[in-house]
Amino acid sequence: MPKTIINLLSALVLLVLCFSFATPVFAKAPPDLAHSSLSVSSAVPADGQTKVTVTVILKDTSGNPVVEDTVTLKDPNDGSAVIIPTSTTTDGAGRATFTITSLYPGTYSLDIIDTTTNTPFNGLGTVVFNPTSGVQSTCTNPSPGSTPQLTSAKTIGNTQIMLTWTKSLDPVSHYLVAYGVSSGQYQYGNPRIGGRDTTAFTIDSLSPNTKYYFIIKAVNGCMPGNNSNELSATTLTKIKTITVSTPTPTIAFQLSPTIASTVSAAPTQVSTLVLPTAIPAKSKPLVKSLNETKIRIIAIGAIIILAILGLAFYRHFRIRKKSSLGIFDKEHPLIFPESDTGEDDSLLKKLKQ
Repeated sequence: MPKTIINLLSALVLLVLCFSFATPVFAKAPPDLAHSSLSVSSAVPADGQTKVTVTVILKDTSGNPVVEDTVTLKDPNDGSAVIIPTSTTTDGAGRATFTITSLYPGTYSLDIIDTTTNTPFNGLGTVVFNPTSGVQSTCTNPSPGSTPQLTSAKTIGNTQIMLTWTKSLDPVSHYLVAYGVSSGQYQYGNPRIGGRDTTAFTIDSLSPNTKYYFIIKAVNGCMPGNNSNELSATTLTKIKTITVSTPTPTIAFQLSPTIASTVSAAPTQVSTLVLPTAIPAKSKPLVKSLNETKIRIIAIGAIIILAILGLAFYRHFRIRKKSSLGIFDKEHPLIFPESDTGEDDSLLKKLKQ
């Protein structure tokens, strides 16, 4: 019994030690776009048979290969490209290999998705399928189920117009657009403007102030459908940007016949220089001058009258102070003044009597 207990304790100790010194497990680092790459042939015939090898190498931020991650290669335009396999696993060098073929000419943008870490790389590379010379392989794809209809052509700049349309019925792989500067004449185009669920596309690199006419088509692999209705739109006029530099003006003026002065104005400040000139006399209206003259005359007259009255009152009160006689009494000296000799004049005596 004691031996059994000792064995159990020993096993428990070993188990604890194993968990204590177990090697830590770290999460796998996701691939990094700056260190990952995609290589593919630049141009191949669109004959549906020539295979293009696409090699994807995924590395993390430290430049180490991302090993044993599941990788998917996709054509985002949902075109006629056939990719084999759709998914594969990266090897010890972080490499995943695919093949791609197509019956339809055009430039295919390729997207990579690391499904293990859920890391997408959009537009990591492209492949170009050129039209084949001579007799081309017969297209056996069925036509699209219906013809799309353009619903709007909206000008959004002097070089861009955005188109919107209704979806075509399946089978549809993608859409193409054709356009020109005359109705019914389509000199330009783009063979792939979106997959089966696309209903809008912006066309750029157009000429300013130019009217364009547009149609679109639904395409099923190598089989195009019928032309849609035609819509037109005119790009905006290009606005020229003129850059005006503000110089630093120097203004000189003569203060006197022998003294000159120079004033430099600030580059961003507009100043007005007033030259020293004689100050002209202010002209007054005629009516105003006449009124002022009348006022002055009245004022002067009033002053003279007040002065006379003041002198009269002064004289009156001075004489009244010397004599208690009324100013109109016969004996008042103002009426009958006495002679300087102190003797009454005979004529005055007679008048007094």
